[in-house]
Amino acid sequence: MVRPRWRLAVIPGALALTVAFAGPSQLASPVNLRVLPKDTSAADVKSLMEQYNQDLGVTCDHCHSTDIHTRKPDYASDDNPAKQTARLMIAMLNEINTRYIAQLDDQKYVTMVTCGNCHQGQTEPPEFIPRPRVTTGGG
Repeated sequence: MVRPRWRLAVIPGALALTVAFAGPSQLASPVNLRVLPKDTSAADVKSLMEQYNQDLGVTCDHCHSTDIHTRKPDYASDDNPAKQTARLMIAMLNEINTRYIAQLDDQKYVTMVTCGNCHQGQTEPPEFIPRPRVTTGGG
């Protein structure tokens, strides 16, 4: 049985008594975490995945397979090869940020690297084209 939690809400000019049912969390506990720490919360995994989606301009099905029976994402499945690539890239970012960026003494250079630094919202990082050199006279 789900037990109700009583909450008093103050609304300008009135008082309202509301009931909020303390049901199960909407986010299932993450499973099959290989690169992220095993104790990463569902909310943190969701936030990271949303960031990856933005950084690469993709949706969940780019890395996650769809269950053929339920037609819903199967986040635990390793069937999609892009998921392994993503894991390698996440491990690379963790290494860059914890092993190298963290050693910088001058804080003005300490900016954590994300997928977006290279991918810039695209599945394949765009080609880097250097800006033309600005030359000044005299030398």
